[in-house]
Amino acid sequence: MNLPRNTHLIRELDEFRRHNYSTIFRLYEESIDVLSRLSAKYKVILVSNCAVGLADALEVLGIANFFENTVLSYEFGVRKPDPRIYVEALRKSKLKPYECVFVSDEISDLEEASEAGLKTILVHQGLHTTCDAKNPNFKPDFECNMISEITQYLLT
Repeated sequence: MNLPRNTHLIRELDEFRRHNYSTIFRLYEESIDVLSRLSAKYKVILVSNCAVGLADALEVLGIANFFENTVLSYEFGVRKPDPRIYVEALRKSKLKPYECVFVSDEISDLEEASEAGLKTILVHQGLHTTCDAKNPNFKPDFECNMISEITQYLLT
């Protein structure tokens, strides 16, 4: 568009975005405790369908350090449930599928993760938990109603 780059405006908009992350993103109750406990024992990788800037939001929300790696759709160019995003997470983590557990609040993500050989946990906290399921008979390896229940399954 041949517009001059306005670095002052860009800086202001970026600061506004960072300042408002806490109103845009809401963590499930006990998420920080769960991430802290899991990351002390396991490699925790974030695989997310997200808009540009999520990496900054992770910092602002105080959870970036819990993740050994991230596979963010806007960086990788592929969105869940495309199997390539799970393969990329495995590649980055240097783990085999049978060594991994994929956690989601959307069953469609878990179906593809399971097909890739990962164990699966469904957390019934999301708005779209089962609406996009390909297979109405799909059963994850573990189901829970709150994210805090994941630790009962993985840390016992």
